[in-house]
Amino acid sequence: KHRPQLVRYEALCKSPGLPPAQVALAWLLSRPGLTCPVVGPHSIADLDGAAQIRRAHIAEALSFRRIAPERR
Repeated sequence: KHRPQLVRYEALCKSPGLPPAQVALAWLLSRPGLTCPVVGPHSIADLDGAAQIRRAHIAEALSFRRIAPERR
């Protein structure tokens, strides 16, 4: 049922060469009204990756509407 969205998500992750977790976090940060997602890093590298999302403004650079269009 959701395979087409997963295929688009995988392609989106490959485009900038980001791990899926960073792309997911960027998507969360792009949502209106969401100000502070909770992350659970397993290592310092995971924490650094999460911090880079905000600094690099990746959420603004990626087009998340290709994965999950807004529902009205």
